[in-house]
Amino acid sequence: MRNNNNNKQRNTAGKNSRREALPEDKKRPALPRHGDERKALPGGRRNSQALPGRKSGAALPEHKIARALPDHKAPGALPAHKTPRALPPRDEPKALEAATPKSKKDLAGDQEIIFGIHAVEELLETKPKQIRALHVIAGSVGYAVGRLLARAKELGVSVRMDSKEAFKALAPQGNHQGIFAIVDSIEYLSLDEVLERFPADKKPLLVILDGIEDGHNLGAIIRSAHAFGASAVVTAERRSAAVSGFVAKAAAGALAHCPVARVGNLAQAMDRLIEENYTLVATTVEGGRLPWEIPWDIGPIALVIGGEHAGVRPIIKKRCHQLMTIPIAETQESLNASVAAAIALYEAAKARK
Repeated sequence: MRNNNNNKQRNTAGKNSRREALPEDKKRPALPRHGDERKALPGGRRNSQALPGRKSGAALPEHKIARALPDHKAPGALPAHKTPRALPPRDEPKALEAATPKSKKDLAGDQEIIFGIHAVEELLETKPKQIRALHVIAGSVGYAVGRLLARAKELGVSVRMDSKEAFKALAPQGNHQGIFAIVDSIEYLSLDEVLERFPADKKPLLVILDGIEDGHNLGAIIRSAHAFGASAVVTAERRSAAVSGFVAKAAAGALAHCPVARVGNLAQAMDRLIEENYTLVATTVEGGRLPWEIPWDIGPIALVIGGEHAGVRPIIKKRCHQLMTIPIAETQESLNASVAAAIALYEAAKARK
């Protein structure tokens, strides 16, 4: 037993001596304990780089520490290659090139304001070159006005986006519907131009206005004239309403299709029509034929509508071939001029088909 113990001691001593005899570069390094990879810094601090949002505590190994991306300019920012590009500027309607008037007083003598959706729409479709600029209120463009602005852009018409104050300074009183156009003054035809454009052998229908002074009535008559197939409207220079923005609004776009002639002397113009074989028919309160009794289809016809107060003047009435009276209730003295014109034009259109 003693010999065996001695042998064990000798074997252990031999192993220890062999281990100690190994060179330093061949010794197996000791495994590091958890957390020993953090190197000590001066002052007893350790090199621990915590992840964003990670509480201080056991640090991760060096190879697992998150690095900041070089493309990030600020916390939470997207990389440069993922940053959304700025949208190109909107293609706004062409700006008004000429100086824009600031009030109705600043309008040139050859300019007129036409307002209302239907009136502006017909101008765009028939006479876009006559429009100097369209005016709308910035930020208050609805569907109907937006559609007109898109059409104006297609036609190259200048558009001005006004503030409410600037718009009101120029816009006429009344229901402008959020849009108006500054246009060259309405060009009237001469009587010769009417006769040339609508020869007598085509059996044209003209409407002659004797003293219509209300712009709304003038616009309504132009609207009815176009609706029932009249070729043109003839009015006098004096004691008659001129074509304006209010007239165009009341005409609801018909002004772009039904030309208006203006003459200095209405009686002389009627004499000229008689020479061209026109039949002149005047409305009167009493003593005339019923509308459906007038021979509307016999040839070229000129329907004469009297003014709001005096009706057809005697100097005009005596030149007419036919007088027409629209039957109404005995308690009603007369009809509005535009209503009488619409009834007569309807009977004419029905007979001339």
